[in-house]
Amino acid sequence: MDTGSPIAIGREMLIVTGLISVSLIGFALSPLFLLSLSLYLSITVLRDIAGPLQTAWINQKLDSKIRATIHSMFGQVDAIGQVVGGPIVAAIASVSSAVASLVTSGLLLTPAMFFVSRANSGSKNEAEPVPAD
Repeated sequence: MDTGSPIAIGREMLIVTGLISVSLIGFALSPLFLLSLSLYLSITVLRDIAGPLQTAWINQKLDSKIRATIHSMFGQVDAIGQVVGGPIVAAIASVSSAVASLVTSGLLLTPAMFFVSRANSGSKNEAEPVPAD
């Protein structure tokens, strides 16, 4: 991967986010222990990959004067998402099943893919040369 290119990092963020979502849903629905274990390990590895990718992406796109503020904002948004989404997923688990709550967790990641894709298309627009008049 070209870590010097915001477009390449954005593409990798989209892939990693999609793989986490698919792996989480697969983990929830898997009837086989070894498959469940493999998917759990892949989720763990993919989450460990996502953090540095996100940091690199933010660092490349932002001015150093506001970079720390944006990193802090991402942490706060993540915490708010956990505070709001956690009880909803827990309620689904108590009313239905743990499988349903894990599938819901996987599905809750899909909007993130839209936002990553949209941010990456903004990077593509910035990278395209402006035609001369």
